[in-house]
Amino acid sequence: MTHALAGRTGSAWRTRPERWAALTEPEPARALLQEQLPGFASGELVIERWELHHLRFRTSPDERRGIKPIVAAAYALDVRDERRGRRGTQLLYVATYEGRGRGRFDKGRAVARSAPRFGPPLAYLPGLDAAWQEEIPGAALMRLILDGVDAAPLMDAAGRGLAALHRTAPDDALPRQEPAMRLVSRHGGARELAHALPGLRPRLAAVSARLAREAAAMPAAPPRLVHGDFLLKQLVVHEGRLAVFDFDGLMVGDCLEDVAKCLADLHYWDLEPSRVRALAARFLEAYRAHASWDVPADRLRWHYAVQVLGDAWYWYKRRQFEPAFERELEELLARVDDPPVC
Repeated sequence: MTHALAGRTGSAWRTRPERWAALTEPEPARALLQEQLPGFASGELVIERWELHHLRFRTSPDERRGIKPIVAAAYALDVRDERRGRRGTQLLYVATYEGRGRGRFDKGRAVARSAPRFGPPLAYLPGLDAAWQEEIPGAALMRLILDGVDAAPLMDAAGRGLAALHRTAPDDALPRQEPAMRLVSRHGGARELAHALPGLRPRLAAVSARLAREAAAMPAAPPRLVHGDFLLKQLVVHEGRLAVFDFDGLMVGDCLEDVAKCLADLHYWDLEPSRVRALAARFLEAYRAHASWDVPADRLRWHYAVQVLGDAWYWYKRRQFEPAFERELEELLARVDDPPVC
């Protein structure tokens, strides 16, 4: 996988939306990447085809001040290597920042990276204040599950791998976040949902107050590395090994947030409830077996409830006009009230 970090966007990204077209339209994006990626700019490597897989914008002032990218785009590139006489497909991830791209690049250079099929593992694009490249071959773990493969060893690997990630010593430069602060960020979604659906205001207020009381009563958790977006769709299986990507949310905090987020996300796929329960149980069993720290059920249930509370607002923004959404929202809030976590 090719992963490109882009940064110094400044006011140009806010006042000149046509700049976004360079990342969202086939020919402008192809020309931009061909011009700026090392190895491509010289003509040794040629982008023959471009396909956009994912695009996300963050526009709020808080997000612009944070460590996450302002614009993130994922592409599939068909590449021709003129010198070696070969062709292949490579994934590319581009992320633009507010004046922090060079710093992200310098930090990335200090970490060893596997070599991608085409181009260097790490590069800086002056025109976008960007670029990081890395190859991750394999099949998406969630795709395998949806296709009906035996999920038990996959969930074992996911639980074992997450425990290994949480054992990694975190970088001192990573942001830190206590559970109470995580709840504050989720409160925003609850408030917006109550404003959109006034009939839910008393219920949402009561839930938020309860979670705040529980956060205040919980003992402090040992600070550990937290992925921040550990979902099965972020995992790739290749030759019996598991790879995880999307590290934009890395932080130091309570590692059970990752566990709860993965468990909550299982409900959002086209899976039978009985299979969701089986997958969740297998994943949690494997994580607990490989974690050298306590995984208390009450703390895990708290993180799960906070995650689903935020998910309720996320799904409302995307599915509020669908006929079945009212029932789905009630199911979400029921899981906030009584998290199905062992």
